[in-house]
Amino acid sequence: MAHIVLNSNYLEYLLSYLHSQGVSRIQALAGVSFLANKKPGQESKLPKDICDCDLKLILENATKALSVTAYQLGFELGRGMTSTSHGSLGLALICCNTIKSAIKTYADYVALVSPVFNIRYHEENGWITLEGTPSTPISENVYHFLVTLAVSSAIFDSNIFDPNILNLEEKIIIEISKHERIDDEILEPYQNFFIFKLNSPSSRALIPSEIANRKLPMANENTKQKVLSLCENELELTSNSFLDTVKDQIIQDQEFLSLENLANKLCMSKRTLHRHLQDNGTSYSKLTARIKMEKASKILIQTNRSIQVIAQELGFTETTNFSSAFKKYHGLSPKQYRIAKKSAPTKPFA
Repeated sequence: MAHIVLNSNYLEYLLSYLHSQGVSRIQALAGVSFLANKKPGQESKLPKDICDCDLKLILENATKALSVTAYQLGFELGRGMTSTSHGSLGLALICCNTIKSAIKTYADYVALVSPVFNIRYHEENGWITLEGTPSTPISENVYHFLVTLAVSSAIFDSNIFDPNILNLEEKIIIEISKHERIDDEILEPYQNFFIFKLNSPSSRALIPSEIANRKLPMANENTKQKVLSLCENELELTSNSFLDTVKDQIIQDQEFLSLENLANKLCMSKRTLHRHLQDNGTSYSKLTARIKMEKASKILIQTNRSIQVIAQELGFTETTNFSSAFKKYHGLSPKQYRIAKKSAPTKPFA
């Protein structure tokens, strides 16, 4: 596993598009990590989120099979999407009053599309400035696929962005950093829509007020506020999904991975893993301690193993250290916890 880069709903759209082009699901998903442990005959379910390593491999499989680039895949996939393809976020966008409001909403909730992207929004002197950057290093092909997908899915959906306004005298300006290598093929599909400025100090989009203030045809503020509540709930689940991924990886073959081995398993450096855990309000030691205490409580209830044996299984060299940590977490010693839980009356079925 690596950095989570995409909600799996978008992968379903990609797989459907590839199927329409003659690339089977088996071909596209060949070698991905989330199918590595799939048993024969077991359904090939997609995970909740797609990591950088897996999306990179899927793009490599697809571009090789179709003889296209990741840019072209992002462009074609985005062009075929509608606002409903983006779920709650898409509905919130089309309910916005203006394009400006939709842009701001997208910047606030871009994590629902890709958790690794941040978008800085700034308005000054009749221009809206958008600067999107990945919050963590990701593969080059993945980065360009995601950016192309996001732009294409917006400008070709008339409910979100009417392409006719791109024919106005004022144009959206796309500035591309002098530090960013961009092939001509990623710019070609958009030459008629934008003004490109290469070798700029940073990469960003400048939207003139004439475009930003245009009304959207399906504006509905009440519906927008209700849908944004759903977006908030989904954002919370998105942030939790990283911790779920880490927790699933910490225990391998009944042993707890070290921080270094866990980072390797997640295809990231120890420093990056530490930062991500910190951003989610925890640390490796806290998360490991929590998993150990939760596992200890289950063993105490479900087995008659001695406290000394349980402590050794969970990596404690001293039983007293285990008992102390357990009491701090649960409020009871292991012995008290076992007695209390096993003596608790079972609730009858209603």
